[in-house]
Amino acid sequence: MEFSLPKFYGVFRPIVGPPGHFLKKFPPRIISFCLLLILLVTPKCQLKAQDIKNNAACEVCAQVQTYPQLASVNTNDGVLTAYILGNLLGTNVDLTALNWQGLAQSSINVLDFLSILQADLGLSSPQEVLEADLSLAQIFEAAALAGSNGGTIAELNQLASLSLPSSTIRLSDLMTLDLIQGYLAEIEIDALSFVTGVIQVYNFENVATTPSPVSINLPIGNVQLWAQVVEPPHIGCFSSSGQFFSAGVRIKLSVDIVDNIFLNTNITLPLVLTSVDVSATLTNIDLYLDVASGLVTVDMVNSVNNTISLTAQPGLASIYVGDIDVNDFFNRSAFPLSSLDFGVIGSVALKVNAIVSLTENLDLKVKSNGSATNGAVSLSNYAVPFGPLELGSSSTVISELLDDLALNTQIDLTSTILPVNFIGPVTSSVLGATSTILFNENTGVVPPILTGLADPLLGAMGIGIGEIIVGSTGVNENCFDFADAPNSYSTTKAVDGACHIIGTNLYIGNIPPDIDDNGMPGVMADGDGADEDGFTSSGEIVSPTEFRLQVMVNNFSGNTAQLVAWIDFNQDGSFDNNYERSVYSSSGNVPDGFSDNVTLEWTGIPFPYEDITTYLRIRLTSEPSFFTNASPDPTGVARDGEVEDHMIQFSLLPVQLISFGAEVTPAGNLIKWTVASETNIDVYEVLHSTDANNFEKIASVSPSIASRDFNKDYEALHANPEGGLHYYKLSAIDQDGSTQQSHVILIQNNTHDSSAKIFPNPCIDVVNVMTGSANISRLMLFDAQGKMVQSWNLVPSNTGIALRLGDNISDGMYFLLGYNDNESGTNFKQKLLVKKQ
Repeated sequence: MEFSLPKFYGVFRPIVGPPGHFLKKFPPRIISFCLLLILLVTPKCQLKAQDIKNNAACEVCAQVQTYPQLASVNTNDGVLTAYILGNLLGTNVDLTALNWQGLAQSSINVLDFLSILQADLGLSSPQEVLEADLSLAQIFEAAALAGSNGGTIAELNQLASLSLPSSTIRLSDLMTLDLIQGYLAEIEIDALSFVTGVIQVYNFENVATTPSPVSINLPIGNVQLWAQVVEPPHIGCFSSSGQFFSAGVRIKLSVDIVDNIFLNTNITLPLVLTSVDVSATLTNIDLYLDVASGLVTVDMVNSVNNTISLTAQPGLASIYVGDIDVNDFFNRSAFPLSSLDFGVIGSVALKVNAIVSLTENLDLKVKSNGSATNGAVSLSNYAVPFGPLELGSSSTVISELLDDLALNTQIDLTSTILPVNFIGPVTSSVLGATSTILFNENTGVVPPILTGLADPLLGAMGIGIGEIIVGSTGVNENCFDFADAPNSYSTTKAVDGACHIIGTNLYIGNIPPDIDDNGMPGVMADGDGADEDGFTSSGEIVSPTEFRLQVMVNNFSGNTAQLVAWIDFNQDGSFDNNYERSVYSSSGNVPDGFSDNVTLEWTGIPFPYEDITTYLRIRLTSEPSFFTNASPDPTGVARDGEVEDHMIQFSLLPVQLISFGAEVTPAGNLIKWTVASETNIDVYEVLHSTDANNFEKIASVSPSIASRDFNKDYEALHANPEGGLHYYKLSAIDQDGSTQQSHVILIQNNTHDSSAKIFPNPCIDVVNVMTGSANISRLMLFDAQGKMVQSWNLVPSNTGIALRLGDNISDGMYFLLGYNDNESGTNFKQKLLVKKQ
């Protein structure tokens, strides 16, 4: 049993076997993997027989999405890009100056985009970013920096520089990311689709609607439109049987018709031998179109051939003519038909030809509704990437909608000069003509509105009338590394266990993690093979409130990584307390190209933690969420790296060494030491050497019978030693026979030199440090590149100290620096040449 190091208040050990069994070698760990499955209707991490994988233990999924956008590059079917976007943005800048084609040819990395916003806002996860209130400027600035392959999208920078409205939106109204975060790094969306989708949801929190009507001049007259996404489209990585939805969209179109007299007739009224001249004029019409979310089912994913099979069911298209209060129509929980009322679309002029001619102008009120959908469309063994791809056909559905509208047309004419029983023939005549002028597929007003404006608009949003637009950017096959502590620490995938997508370039220790299909919780946290090799020291219990641990890491991922760990100091079965997470840098602590030890520190531990058995979790990743103060988290998925769990024990030491030193006296060398927390000590032995290697006992001192709660001073005399160097160390023997040993001090007889120095220099494996009058509490050894390679904590002493160099110290020039108690100044600087060969 080793004696506590200076400033140490206990010992720390990883454990394998029952508590109390200690090994010099750290136990192997479990590595398993989290199945990446982002299904809306099936659990995560559930393997599917239809998935064809290169590795049977790994999960495969296809990155599939619908396309939320308000405009596309191909805008020949309608004036949908510059004009509409300019109006929706509420800016007087000529947006046609922007390079829309450049946007269409650019892609935004979803993970980078969300990570930039997450860091800017100080949030802990991408999901929190989706629910945050964001201005258009914030969104465009972040997206501009998140171009594919780390590029910047100039056109988005131009958008961000506009004088944009200050109102906010939530990205969750634009997209739903049913994704394990690791896959976000591989998801990209078209920049034009993204921009127009953002504009589409501008100014609303719970629904996505244009902030005001947008006017478009068409041959039939001026058109005002409102666009709303009732349900956001989904972006995800889906395994077989996975289902996702396109956007559910509602639009309202208010169309002004160039004065169109569509009926001139004379109707003979029976009995009274009179007639009525009827003239009907169409002036405007309001159309309400509701296209429900389409459903896509992934039938098969094949990572071997890089193909997928899927079935797409376009959503039900419903159309309404008349009047619906916009607060009802754009309420995602409302059923539009229940709010449909008659709407004024024009006027009817009556001239009653009787003894006395009478004239009257009536409002022409109409209402109608229709619904239709296409059957499911299948893709079989479709090679990826592909898309956007239109599945289904709008022509059949539009034709069915028009038939329904004609069949269900109702009009309301209320006359003050004709009795109710006489208005019927007039109503019948006007009804037939109205139905024809509105809904006839060849000559009606509504068909070109549907085919020339509404359908292209909805298609650009990713869900045409009777269509669904889908695409896939690739097939992923990934394997995961899981933790193995008891499941109260969230170990298995069922409880969002800590897991990492396995790579080969970022891992803890010297052995990359292997593959498993789930976490393996266990009391000993020892469920895996020989790759649990991250520890490089047993840890340093600096004080009752501080702990320090070194972990070996390798990072050749091309990114800065974060190493962080948690210790369950209060033994409550979780890592929930702030003091249980190690201190870390928000800029990362493992640079790319690094292969060495990283020191982790815990501070502010609010209670003594000696003599406890508990658990340690270590995580290494370049996951962006690990670089904010609100994160990292001991649970959940990271896109790369490794996780290790260990059972550990902090043992209460019989002795806390306060000081240890020696001085030359006329009678010989007087060795002195002060201890605290002395418990069950049988005897102290003072050991002496002249070469720092071979020690012999020169004195035995019995412990004091005074209270253990007070510091105790001891001394022993080494009488009449010869001149030269003398090395001493202290051995504390417990009543159970176990032994603790101190560090080695040295004293030089026959010298009065009080200056600080080191010798021998060059040295082989032991260097003697005479600190002289310098106030030094810590020594650090740096190599020629300025990297700290070893350090020692010291207790107050008026003698020298013998430092044994670690095995990692190779031949070369080094610098030994000494610091005072608060490390605010360097009190000791010496060059040291190491020659082991």
